[in-house]
Amino acid sequence: MSAKAAAALFFIIGLLSSIGGAVLAQSAPPGPPHIFAGRATINRALAADGVIVSAVSNSGELLGTAATHNGRYVLQVSRPSAGDTITFTAGGRAAAESAVWAMGGTTILDLTINSASAPLPSGLDQLGDNLVRLFHWDARNGGWSYYDPLINPGQRLQHDLAPGRFYWIRVQRDQVLLQEGRQIQLVAGWNKVVWQATGP
Repeated sequence: MSAKAAAALFFIIGLLSSIGGAVLAQSAPPGPPHIFAGRATINRALAADGVIVSAVSNSGELLGTAATHNGRYVLQVSRPSAGDTITFTAGGRAAAESAVWAMGGTTILDLTINSASAPLPSGLDQLGDNLVRLFHWDARNGGWSYYDPLINPGQRLQHDLAPGRFYWIRVQRDQVLLQEGRQIQLVAGWNKVVWQATGP
């Protein structure tokens, strides 16, 4: 092989090696996330299933979300683009806790959320913090009325609970609802209730 041919061959080998290295570098995965897990407590009660827990950097970058199950969450948090401090929300409300991100880290972190709750609809004050959410379909206006302490605190139904009206009521745990001597057994989750009491 001539010197010129050998030089050309080495050049091609070097070029292919550099291209292969570039492709390998481009396909390399990012560093592993930081995993946070623990309980989510909202107004001193474990969060209901399906509450969204979010991790946010101190620059406002959303780094990960997860839904609660049995009052707990497991959240994979990707590396923030700036800073290492992570704050958390549950149901759109800020948690009191924060943490420092570390590549591949695992942290058990219980989240505490205290939000200003709307007044309970008349007749449901006996449920206290067991009441998660309530919906009523307003056929006259063609829309839903609702009560939810985590969405727009202060939101109320367009009326107090009224006899003969149908409501979807979600509670965190089983409880007996008293309606002027009538007992209604509510189970954890959603319940269909036709309101009978006339209220105060």
